Amino acid sequence: MQMAETGGPIEEMDGTLDSLIPLWDWYQARVGAGLPEIPKGAMPSTATFFGWPASDTIEGRASYAFEPFAHYLLEILRKYDGDAHWVLSPSKTSRYIDFRSTVVSTPLQPKVPAEDVAQNLAMNLLTGRPNVAHARGMLDRVLLVTTLGDRASVIERGSSLLAPLLAAPRVGQQSAMRVSPRAQRESEHVGRDGRVSSGDFLLAMPHAGPDFLGPAIPPYRELAIGLAEMGIWVDGRPVAVDDLLLDGRQMFFGDLAVSIHPYIVGGQLTALSVQPIGIEEAEWLAFCDALENLAKRLGLLFGAPEHFG
Repeated sequence: MQMAETGGPIEEMDGTLDSLIPLWDWYQARVGAGLPEIPKGAMPSTATFFGWPASDTIEGRASYAFEPFAHYLLEILRKYDGDAHWVLSPSKTSRYIDFRSTVVSTPLQPKVPAEDVAQNLAMNLLTGRPNVAHARGMLDRVLLVTTLGDRASVIERGSSLLAPLLAAPRVGQQSAMRVSPRAQRESEHVGRDGRVSSGDFLLAMPHAGPDFLGPAIPPYRELAIGLAEMGIWVDGRPVAVDDLLLDGRQMFFGDLAVSIHPYIVGGQLTALSVQPIGIEEAEWLAFCDALENLAKRLGLLFGAPEHFG
């Protein structure tokens, strides 16, 4: 975790708006120092997703370094704006889901572009925009985008949300890339008709044990919402939380193109089995991208069974 490794104010990251002041001061100092803790050639996930050529630029490294801010912003919104969660953003050009965009949705603000906020703040700092030269300007920008400015209640400072994560198991970027179905390209599963109709993949905790007997996947509700937003259905309706807890329940994507069913152990969901059963290769790759993105948001991994544990 960058903040802990660089002596940053991790104990002050309590999920309050006030915590954004020391966060921005820390990030400005790291950028000013040249971000020596960030590997050369590091690029934000957007660049990786679209397959942009690798390059070593301060812009790419700065965007990579500030990318986790989007997830911290979600935690802030949960404190101030109730039931905040990640959703896939609808396409502006069609009635189908745009797999390339995720936003935070809350009861009072259905579309907070948290990832765009992080990217824009990083770029504004690098280009010397005066609106983010000081932490207060950065905070004003966040209040404007989230619409919290006129209705944020006063929340007393508390314990850090991030400090406990230092003791949690961590999965490195290389490990996540290694299990990626997208990275594997699925060429061995594409038939002569151009459809993917074989292969077994799983969605589970990164350190899931043998036969996926545990640990349980904790974010049932957010997982159900994300799957429903992707278009996964059962019995002619979007998948719901209860469907994830029924052993043997079969869910589908598209026109019976992908089959999904849960592993239930002790009444808890420990993994989802994902099997392509007749889907165009391009659509399958887009599906993998969307499911990997959802997995990343929830601290899960999506990949071949042999790569877990």
